[in-house]
Amino acid sequence: MTTDATTTQKPPRITRTDFVPHLRGYVGDHLVVDTSAAVVVSEPRKAVGFFAVPKGDVHQEFLSQASETPRLHPGANQYFDLQTDNDVRPLAAWSYEIDGLAGYLGLRFDAFDKFLEEDEEVHVHPRDSRHRVDAIRSSRRVVVRYQGEILADSHSPVALFEGGLPIRWYLPEADIRLDKLVKVSLHTGCPYKGTASYYSPTDDPDKQIAWYYPQPNDAVAAIAGHVAFFNELVDIEVDGKPQGNPLTQWSYGLRDNVRGGGSGKFQATDSSHDHPNQTQEDTMSATVINLDAIGALSRRHPVPPGEFTYEYSERHVRGLIGDTAVVDSYSPLLVWEPGHAVPGYVYAREDVRADLLRPNTAKINTKHTQVGERYDIEVDGKTYQGAAFTFDVDGLRDRIGFEWSRRDGLPVVEHWYEEDEEVFVHPRDPYKRVDPIKSSRHVEVYLDGIKIADTHNPVLLFETRLPIRYYIPEADYDFTHLTPTELSTRCPYKGLASYWSVTTDKGTYDNIIWSYRDPVKAASNITGLLAPYNELVDIIVDGVALDRPQSEFTEHVKHLVPKAKK
Repeated sequence: MTTDATTTQKPPRITRTDFVPHLRGYVGDHLVVDTSAAVVVSEPRKAVGFFAVPKGDVHQEFLSQASETPRLHPGANQYFDLQTDNDVRPLAAWSYEIDGLAGYLGLRFDAFDKFLEEDEEVHVHPRDSRHRVDAIRSSRRVVVRYQGEILADSHSPVALFEGGLPIRWYLPEADIRLDKLVKVSLHTGCPYKGTASYYSPTDDPDKQIAWYYPQPNDAVAAIAGHVAFFNELVDIEVDGKPQGNPLTQWSYGLRDNVRGGGSGKFQATDSSHDHPNQTQEDTMSATVINLDAIGALSRRHPVPPGEFTYEYSERHVRGLIGDTAVVDSYSPLLVWEPGHAVPGYVYAREDVRADLLRPNTAKINTKHTQVGERYDIEVDGKTYQGAAFTFDVDGLRDRIGFEWSRRDGLPVVEHWYEEDEEVFVHPRDPYKRVDPIKSSRHVEVYLDGIKIADTHNPVLLFETRLPIRYYIPEADYDFTHLTPTELSTRCPYKGLASYWSVTTDKGTYDNIIWSYRDPVKAASNITGLLAPYNELVDIIVDGVALDRPQSEFTEHVKHLVPKAKK
């Protein structure tokens, strides 16, 4: 007796996220796609996702039914060519009739000449809402050698941390032997960093070993004027320690993949020739999972409900009380506790000033789960009660964690640094993006029928698992209703915020508008702009009134509403 494999094979689980700004797609000068309801779809075994948009938001006159129906995308039932003037782009779109994507058209990214999210161009593929890129200034010494010869020696690199890749060390041009390198005509795009240019050794111009971003995206502005080398092709020492040549997606046919060709295994563009193996493996059925709908569990690291998860970080992390470093680690673990939305760090005992720890015998009220031992920290004659602890969890018992923020009056470690940049509140989650994107949408803000802001120059901040925040220039606010307050808060992704209250006939809404006067460099687009809690105000975008969102802040901001007058 034989079993038909097609009857027992589980359908592929493809995912979608709604974390997408206003999207426009062009072929030449033709606007083919214009939508505020795009999603990003990810399929098994493909390294990057693609846009899918409602059928009604694609100009149908540019689409014609394709003559073939390949098995490229699970769940797709029909394919379309894209034609403008005499230009035909085959298999540029496909339709779905499956739950979660019914009524959508998937779009092949490289069939279009340009995609814009708000007013910013997106290169190569859609940005993944759970793919974080951090460019952090460092003081480590980085030496680069190629074929035994020193090409760079720097004490002021920028360390770029990007999920799934080794640290990329961006070094100031002044610290690089540029006479040993030659610029080549190759240019590539990155959705997170911008358009890159390349260097080759002067004696081997066909081998690209370094790159730089002449005008990097705002989120990684720190790498402007810096050059990075392929760790896979050169020898890098950090503080005297050889780093080895990592095995990455770039290790296989490096030059072909950099040029955008290669097997497509890592540069997935959804063309038929890019996925020769997948056409035989994928079935036409699929199960669609909406990552936004399942909230915190949408992280791509494994997060089994009710269990601890953790992963290694390569960031140099220090925690200081006064001038005393109580922890100094180059190999911390990021830990996600059950039910906690943000991660924390734990450290090897040898990276902790164990001589400053004292057993804690008092009962400490804590939000941590499965705590093993508690420690006080004694520095300069002052005791910080219960500020360090261990988890009674397999794999974590030998590591020590520290309080990052005050809970129930507990004192905490005062300053935390990743490399040489201070981080506030909690470690940055490598699976969370924060994108402040310039826009030309018309945004109006009302409270109790009073217009408090009106702009055509907002910055829309897209933050994973949160509603869009609309940052508006001060000049476009009516300050007759706003009063500055003493409140200040900190955010690990944006910096130090200050607040305003708004007064209407119903009373005063405390601290419902905020601004970052001097945000972290990655969020520089919002400098000096003011944003309201969408949960409490009425926002109209391009003439369309938005629903007040439900978010993790919905309950938090209820107390900001004035009590009804008697």
